[in-house]
Amino acid sequence: MTFAARPAAERPDEVALRGPDGDWTQAQADAALLPLVNGLLQARYRPPRRVAIYAENSGRTVLHYAAATLAGCSAVA
Repeated sequence: MTFAARPAAERPDEVALRGPDGDWTQAQADAALLPLVNGLLQARYRPPRRVAIYAENSGRTVLHYAAATLAGCSAVA
């Protein structure tokens, strides 16, 4: 479960993120976060690891930063 699970359950169609790549609903953001967090944990990324994120400004980039934080890592640009 991610921090986005509760808003996704209560308001799944509400916009959670707006970016140049389009809008992400609460449900879409929640669905995207869990696999990202699990991927980091399965790759043994645990505190105090740093995760480098090299990407354009987008909703997806925000989700990657959030996933790194939820996995207990530091996200750096």
